[in-house]
Amino acid sequence: MSIKLFFLAIIFVITGGSLFTEMFKKHKILGFLAGLIAVVSAYYLIEDVYDDIVDTVAERLSQTSASTGEPPAKVSDDTPFWLVRSSDEDENSTTGTQDIVTNSIGMKFKLIKAGKFKMGSEKGYDSEKPVHWVEITKDFYMGVYEVTVGQYKKYVDEKGGYFKSSYNQQGDNAAVTGVSWKDAQGFISWLNNKEGGSHYSLPTEAQWEYSARAGTTTEYSFGDDSSLLGDYAWYGDDWTKGYAHIVGQKKPNPWGLYDMHGNVWEWVADIYSSYSSSLSSDPTGPSTGSYRVNRGGWGSTASDCRAADRRAGATTTSVFVC
Repeated sequence: MSIKLFFLAIIFVITGGSLFTEMFKKHKILGFLAGLIAVVSAYYLIEDVYDDIVDTVAERLSQTSASTGEPPAKVSDDTPFWLVRSSDEDENSTTGTQDIVTNSIGMKFKLIKAGKFKMGSEKGYDSEKPVHWVEITKDFYMGVYEVTVGQYKKYVDEKGGYFKSSYNQQGDNAAVTGVSWKDAQGFISWLNNKEGGSHYSLPTEAQWEYSARAGTTTEYSFGDDSSLLGDYAWYGDDWTKGYAHIVGQKKPNPWGLYDMHGNVWEWVADIYSSYSSSLSSDPTGPSTGSYRVNRGGWGSTASDCRAADRRAGATTTSVFVC
């Protein structure tokens, strides 16, 4: 399609230029209008070519090369994060484990019970294969929402952490963006010190997908029909605006977690690596590597928002975080 549009644009420029020259000799106003129409038409055709090329490049960058084993590139350089919270403190309390916990800065966490699930997708990119069984052996708390601008700014105001205001223009209740993996670690360290202990961390990749699937085996937590995605996720036309949305405006998944599909890419704890076909218990990824995993899906297509979709980014790049 891009090649056809490209040649159409060239034809318009050539014919428009010729028509402009000839008509301008005879009638200046008509010649000027003919040239203007040709230039405007060519502009819109070239713009379509550009958009088509950008979409194609983004799609290519998002896929893993089966032959080289390279991690899938993260199309954007800016990502947010989710947090998990240990359930140990609640297990040791006299009141018992709570289903929902709210911490000192207003973050809500949902209790996720231990279990077993199939991780990955045979319908997705090579980086999502092979599908394999994963066992989560211990209960944990998952953030109900992505970390918000307001919550992250508390850390910035207190500790002077990095904050990219140009990426965060949707108010304090939007998911914070423009945060590197190392920035996220700074926020977590601050929060742990603030509350005492080491309760908080980024979710492992397995914890993230387990929570996103919420007991389902389909491409999305609501099924396989991508036409329903708009009820659960910000994506598509919203992606082109370049800003994260206010959290919790779409429908939650079956476990009560919001924006697991779409809105922003989200850092997880793991270093990127290829999957193994064997059963694994509480996998945490390799100990060394150049890239950390992004989950959640921030992109122009529904495929980017599937529960199994995974990308990779350097720890120093800023991304959308939850």
